[in-house]
Amino acid sequence: MSRWMLALAIVALAAYLATGIYTVAENEVGVVRRFGRFDPPLREPGLHFGLPWGLDRVDRIKPREVKRLTVGMRGAADRLLGMPATSPLALFLTGDQNLVVVQAVVQYSVSDPVAYLFATSQPEKVLASLTVSVLSEVLATRQIDYVLTTGKAEIAAAALALLQRRVARQGLGIAVRDIALPVVEAPAEVKDAFDDVNAARAEAETMVVQARRYADQQRLTARAQANALRQRARAEAAELRNRALAEADRFRKLLYEYRQQPSLVTARLFFDTLGRALANVRRTIVVDDRHKPVDIGVLRPIENREQPERRDQQELQQQEAIR
Repeated sequence: MSRWMLALAIVALAAYLATGIYTVAENEVGVVRRFGRFDPPLREPGLHFGLPWGLDRVDRIKPREVKRLTVGMRGAADRLLGMPATSPLALFLTGDQNLVVVQAVVQYSVSDPVAYLFATSQPEKVLASLTVSVLSEVLATRQIDYVLTTGKAEIAAAALALLQRRVARQGLGIAVRDIALPVVEAPAEVKDAFDDVNAARAEAETMVVQARRYADQQRLTARAQANALRQRARAEAAELRNRALAEADRFRKLLYEYRQQPSLVTARLFFDTLGRALANVRRTIVVDDRHKPVDIGVLRPIENREQPERRDQQELQQQEAIR
């Protein structure tokens, strides 16, 4: 009988000593407490041997895991259970003495496993208290209109920077990665009034955007019309310039002819002017008593003029015939 008792004692002792064998997963680190105190170093992933249960305690921490902590407004499950939609921690006072309901979601990870385990027994509770303190401080310097409309991102960024400094000062072994504000709204008692104000503000902003879009369209249209007028003016200016150059060239040629034969050029100019003036006028031909022929060719506008020398000869012949 004593042999059986001895064998049983040996088996029990072996089983007890086997409790000192443990493993650490790939994404974990092991923190060993030996007789209640930290036994360095941190245990890396793999199989480890230590003292049996009661002498060693192994805490497995996942430093790369991102955890979430919700502060403020209660979740959907709490509402289904009939609990209040907001907790006292969800109400914050803004800089213009208005209440606002805020829910914050803090994302964090364990940066120092030893500090995370030994700095406080409830690290998440301390983190939640610090988050409430930071949000109260940040919101106390903002106006309610800014908080409810365009200030959510800026408030979250300011709260994140301040919370990171506070957590590092406390030495909690926590690295705060991000703060999101999924709920930022007025209390239920005045929510409808704030919604109306926000709707009016949104409508005003929409009208401003439409007005700016219309102004841009009108500006583009005006620029297009101005460019068209500018191009037309340039074309007309070029045409007038070419016409003026042609007239100047014709005048120089006429001046040259006038210097050569002033009387003939003067007569031709007179007859050309008379022909153009009487082009659309009813004419009456009067024959003198001597029944001399009257040349009416001088009363027609001269088109497609011939060369000056040939035209001068024809005019001389006409004058001799009249005489």
